[in-house]
Amino acid sequence: MSPEPIELAARVLHDARPASASYSGETFSGMWFRQRAYVRFYIRQPERAAVDVAIMRRLDGHVPLPKVLASSLHASGGLPPHIVTEAVGGQRADVVLRSGLTPPAARALGRQCARIVAVLRAQSLEHPGPLADASFAVGSWPPHLRSLLALLAHLKPGLEAALGADRLAPLRRMLASADARLSGAGSPDAFSLVHGDLSGKNLIVHGATGRLRAVLDWEFAHSGDWATDLGNLMRGVDEAAASGSNPEGYAAYRQALVDGVHENLAAEGRLSSLGDQRWLRRAADLDLYHLLELAARPEADADATEPVQQARRLLIDRLATRVRH
Repeated sequence: MSPEPIELAARVLHDARPASASYSGETFSGMWFRQRAYVRFYIRQPERAAVDVAIMRRLDGHVPLPKVLASSLHASGGLPPHIVTEAVGGQRADVVLRSGLTPPAARALGRQCARIVAVLRAQSLEHPGPLADASFAVGSWPPHLRSLLALLAHLKPGLEAALGADRLAPLRRMLASADARLSGAGSPDAFSLVHGDLSGKNLIVHGATGRLRAVLDWEFAHSGDWATDLGNLMRGVDEAAASGSNPEGYAAYRQALVDGVHENLAAEGRLSSLGDQRWLRRAADLDLYHLLELAARPEADADATEPVQQARRLLIDRLATRVRH
């Protein structure tokens, strides 16, 4: 019988416990000698450890990252491939925004997030697809990830259970429209490194100033359209602001993020072909891939994790908005 991941973590870290923000079940916190650290195991995708280390090496000095304290890229001594990183002081960006990050600090955070998007956009890759190995060779997406309608067909049982059968027809129409926009004018002529989960839970910031201390969790990084990360960053911002939780901070963060992306595109000479509304729309359309995958997970509403609950709310809200208009 294979040992539980927590038992494996106890062989690497003292006082090991599940990481509070991790939903993979493969990340743990504890003490590495005399410092707080995290260990990430690669049990389901052992080959991914080498890819993640290569990404962090490539981005070192360009993106704030936690220091790698140790790594084993192959199974050894009864342990799966794993990476040990330092614990960076600070708080999750989603937590500080929700708890009242001031507008000036929120603006600073938005600008820094726009900068991260620009840095990743500069990491050119050959075509869209998963990263196959540490050399940044790019593979091909499986058929169900090549369009939103294909993903809907693949996830239909889970989405029907989560959203209700009566919502599938309007959802199909919404996704068909998004597919048409994504494959039409304005589709990217170049592809780049995409974080794939660039959300507040993976950004560690200074709780008072909004200074970005570290970008975490590169397990979903791939080659694709840079606007994917923008859609992820903006996901739920309007929903959170509308809930009454720090609306001024969220508004400041959102505006600074949009302004920062706009200015970076202008500096690259790309703005004339990518008007603001076009890339904002594209970011929202690309984020539907994430929303569908999250919403379809086999989690009952009462027990679902917050990302799953949020994805279901956002999909239902978008369908309702589409019906009203």
